[in-house]
Amino acid sequence: MINVHEIKKQLIDNSIHWKDALDLLTNRQKPWTTKEWKEKRDLIIKDYCESCGSQDGPFVLQHTIQPAKFSDIFSRIRYEYYQAYSEGITFKYKGKIKYIDRESCPFCSSINLYFQKTKNIWKCNGKCGKCFEEPKYIQDVDPVQKKDIQKKKKIFQDLNKLDFENKYMEEIGKKSVLESIVHHEEYMSFKYTATFCKKCAFLWDKKGVKLCPVCKETYCSIHVDMCMHCFKNRN
Repeated sequence: MINVHEIKKQLIDNSIHWKDALDLLTNRQKPWTTKEWKEKRDLIIKDYCESCGSQDGPFVLQHTIQPAKFSDIFSRIRYEYYQAYSEGITFKYKGKIKYIDRESCPFCSSINLYFQKTKNIWKCNGKCGKCFEEPKYIQDVDPVQKKDIQKKKKIFQDLNKLDFENKYMEEIGKKSVLESIVHHEEYMSFKYTATFCKKCAFLWDKKGVKLCPVCKETYCSIHVDMCMHCFKNRN
């Protein structure tokens, strides 16, 4: 089976499409089931829990940073590209805008309102939701023309999206797969690992908490350096 390094080389050389590379990576044997991973684990894993200090096994090698999902990487890179692509691109309606008097809410100016015949009162169905006796009139775009503007704007956006994908999707896909490979290589390097007992591993993975590394008494989020008590008394 082709290894990750070979997939990366072929992707850089443009001898494989990013979607094919992604399929190969997705269908590979899970890293933690490979002989390479098990051998590295046996060399690194300690005979005590680095979180709570327990010497009662069994122990596991806990990855404290997990590789980012490909879908998250792809979405982020696509967003960054689209932000740069769409800068300065705005929809402009070709035609004279026709304004008419529209009934609106006197409190929030929303034109989304209705008249309650049973109560003989107006009700705002917009931002404020308040009731009132008489609406105020404001100048707003003619409803028929507004629908035409929305329709043309949707066509404009769809065409821009198609143009963007035709120009950049291949580049985005390739860049996303390469970044995903970097995450995999970091995972396989065991850079961010620690020996945990079963309890600490469960609390980390399932509850998102760890024993405070400072006081070793209170549990705190895995995303902070210490518990609140230690934070307040750190000086």
